[in-house]
Amino acid sequence: MHIKLNTVTGTIRLVSAYAKDAFYSELEDSIKRLPKNHSLIILGDFNARVGDDQRSWPISLGHACVGKCNENGERLLELCTHYQLCITNTFFAVKKQHRVSWMHPRSKYWHQLDLIIARREHLHTIRTTRVFHSADCDSDHSLVITKIAFRAKKLYHVRNHTKARINAAATSIPEKAAKFQDLLNSKLRDCSDLETKEC
Repeated sequence: MHIKLNTVTGTIRLVSAYAKDAFYSELEDSIKRLPKNHSLIILGDFNARVGDDQRSWPISLGHACVGKCNENGERLLELCTHYQLCITNTFFAVKKQHRVSWMHPRSKYWHQLDLIIARREHLHTIRTTRVFHSADCDSDHSLVITKIAFRAKKLYHVRNHTKARINAAATSIPEKAAKFQDLLNSKLRDCSDLETKEC
């Protein structure tokens, strides 16, 4: 699912995806088509465990990583590193239970499978990403929520340069009225003299 949102801060693209074998090439095509100045949020169950090796993937992983990396996780990390994307789930020091979203039915180990990915340069707009286990989503996966801070776009108003208005109320002041009358008579005399010379 691919959604485009137009907001006051600009265009934001949301890509919601479920990871399959052919998925990564399609995701890469989608990322290539998007302008680099657009905010991009990719969210979904990637069936990828990205692990906790932050030193090897400093662009894409933060210090709040969980578990070990699997093959899908490596593919995702390679894609994220190539396109300067980061897995926001790993950048916020929330409690460990708020980083994992799915429990394996047999081993009972919790994993971080449901990820929210953003451009690294826009990471400062992400306030937090965490899991809410109490939310009833009719799924064996817990709800993952991210909070994004949008900055209002500066609006520039064009001023209309209108002619100065005549203060008609000043005609009630005798001194100003007399001064205006003298100025007007002077201008009218100048016009009369000019017309006489032209004739």
